[in-house]
Amino acid sequence: MASISKKVMKVVTCVCGAEFHTSVNKVYCSAKCRSNNRRETRSLDVDISTGSIGAIGELLASSALLAEGYEVFRSVSPSCSCDLMAQRDGRCFRIEVKCGIYKKNGGITYDNRVAKIRAENLLVVTCKDKIVHFPSEMIPFEGTRAASDAPLDRAYGRRA
Repeated sequence: MASISKKVMKVVTCVCGAEFHTSVNKVYCSAKCRSNNRRETRSLDVDISTGSIGAIGELLASSALLAEGYEVFRSVSPSCSCDLMAQRDGRCFRIEVKCGIYKKNGGITYDNRVAKIRAENLLVVTCKDKIVHFPSEMIPFEGTRAASDAPLDRAYGRRA
């Protein structure tokens, strides 16, 4: 005899406050409620690629760091371990920049998957109003040794 699976209905409270029954992980009671409460999905009002939006965010973060007295260096490859390197008072900081979007409740949402954040510091930029959200304290990068401390390989003219 074949077993028959029975869907379990549960009562869920929608973001608008209405209660409804569902057997799946629904958040909204209706399509109209979803469109009224959906967060904004774009960082800018113009239709440009996500790579360009990321570059804009990195430049805004660079500008804000320069204004705070940091020396700023941008990576030239999208596969680097950080977006920016900043230096101040002899300390070096690796920085990841994320473009965020304001939610209707006033908070900020951004792609916060840990696997994508490889630097010690995270700056979130809201591109529409050009605000950079700094961490409360920057964490310095503790590398094993500076490149200038490595012995010079005379045959190739580079440091080992």
